[in-house]
Amino acid sequence: MLAGEKQSKNSAAGRLIFALSFTVMLITPMLLRTYVEGHQHLEEARAAALNKEIGRAVDEYSLALAWSTPFDGIAQAAFSEARSLIKDQVKGQQAQAHSLWQLRRGLFTSRNILTPRAAEDALIAEIDSELSELGFISPTLVAQSNQPKANFGWQLLSQLLFWCWIVSVFSIIWRAFSAAGTFNKSKGARFGVLSLILYAAWLVSLLRA
Repeated sequence: MLAGEKQSKNSAAGRLIFALSFTVMLITPMLLRTYVEGHQHLEEARAAALNKEIGRAVDEYSLALAWSTPFDGIAQAAFSEARSLIKDQVKGQQAQAHSLWQLRRGLFTSRNILTPRAAEDALIAEIDSELSELGFISPTLVAQSNQPKANFGWQLLSQLLFWCWIVSVFSIIWRAFSAAGTFNKSKGARFGVLSLILYAAWLVSLLRA
């Protein structure tokens, strides 16, 4: 009885460790890419602002907002710098409203389960207030710029590879670990190699999407 309980605990512990490792592998590449992209667009926005390329700077600030990650301060920095730029450098109410709408759209794009809604809602409320002061009662009346470029083929492939990787990971958990808590090396190696291939392919597709 005691041996059976010990084997059951070992099996549960092994599956838990594997599940935690899977979670880390899932979240880390997405957060890393988001962090790198966000900072890259923020730096490009600053460079464009220094070169007096105001339109490009606003676009890059908007993209920096769209790639913001929790707790790294990208959104707040991009938002405050962009607002100052728009106020000081963008001439004309229509042009200012268009630029503010760009920022608003970037904030909406960055919505995810890890980002607190309250922080972004407060920034969006500030933009709506400024748009109202400029004479635009509804932000939807402001002309929108071109949609950001996206490679939908790679995006679709990344979704497919992601779910295939998920299935392969669960296959390892349920087929490579026996009820007694032992690890079947043959099944583990077979599904493990497949899982690593799918994981690497998913990372590549994320970079290309």
